[in-house]
Order: sequence, then structure tokens, then C-alpha cells
Amino acid sequence: MDQLMTAVRESEIWNKSSEEEIEVARVCLTKTILSQLYNDLFGPPEFYERDQRLQERVKQLSFIKPHHLDLQASEWDESYLEVASGKLQQMKSFKGPSDKLDSLLQCCKVITMMIDSKGGDA
Repeated sequence: MDQLMTAVRESEIWNKSSEEEIEVARVCLTKTILSQLYNDLFGPPEFYERDQRLQERVKQLSFIKPHHLDLQASEWDESYLEVASGKLQQMKSFKGPSDKLDSLLQCCKVITMMIDSKGGDA
């Protein structure tokens, strides 16, 4: 990637670009490369089988609600939990690590907002 970015900086097309524009190009190139290589890097059959088993286990545990964890109704809000769950479910649609981490961060922020809205300590 370093060699590619050096070539981009030295290119006539990019030589007058700002560092911010170069950074945007780096992010886009990284996403494109990872999308193209995703299955080769992260898709060996044993990973797929393990992911399928994990998804099945998560489905089996989907009946668990906050009250099963001894959380009082005043301590949680179902709408926040649905949004947080949606953020986590978005992860599987992303291939780049930064996008996956961003989904996880967004989920944590939603949970923190829920705790703050209920007067708890996050």
C-alpha cells in the first residue's frame, strides 16, 4: 500500500492534490483492494463453516432479553437495543476493517446513549 500511495503522490494527476484528498484516495483504494481480495483473505471454507455455526448459535440465543440478565425495565429501552443490534448486523455487509470497526463503535455509542438517558454510568 505504501508503494501504491507513493506512486499516487508522484502521479501527474495527483501531484497538486492536498493531503486530505490523498488520504481520501488511500481510503478508497484500501476499500477497493480489500473488496477484491476479501474472499481470498477472509473466506477460507473453514471460516465460512465456523461463521455459520456462530450465526446459528446467535439465533438460538435470540430469545434472551434484558430482563433475563436481571436488568430492570427502567435500565434499558428496546428501541435503543434494536438500533444497536442493527449496527452490529451491518458489519457483515462491510469488507473493510475500518468500516467494521465503525459499525462496532456506532453500536457502543447507541448503548452509551441508552445508559446516559436512563441516568446510569457508562
